[in-house]
Amino acid sequence: MILSVQSYKNHELVLYHAGKHNMPLHQSEVIFEELKLFLVDCLTIDKNVPNEEIDAFWHSFILHTYDYQAFCHNYLGRFIHHYPHFDKAGTAEMLSESFECRCDSGSKNTPTAYSNEPFLF
Repeated sequence: MILSVQSYKNHELVLYHAGKHNMPLHQSEVIFEELKLFLVDCLTIDKNVPNEEIDAFWHSFILHTYDYQAFCHNYLGRFIHHYPHFDKAGTAEMLSESFECRCDSGSKNTPTAYSNEPFLF
């Protein structure tokens, strides 16, 4: 599956994210590759926590609704939902300055935190 996911390209999305976040195209490409691997992990890890860079790119991908839905169904086999973490008072609470992901698998695995360190830059 990972080879298949890594073969998915979306140049328009990479350009959009680079422009929105004022970053070099190469940096946007690297983060997109990491996001795809993160989403694969979401298939088996119920509460998977991305770092800030992955989370920001995930938001960009979700805004491209058709592409995101098609990617999830065609490459992952199901839709990966993005839910913000809320505390008991109902206010948004950043969990390691990022968000949780929950997949449709119903898995009860423990949360995993991705490093807040940059990837290759």
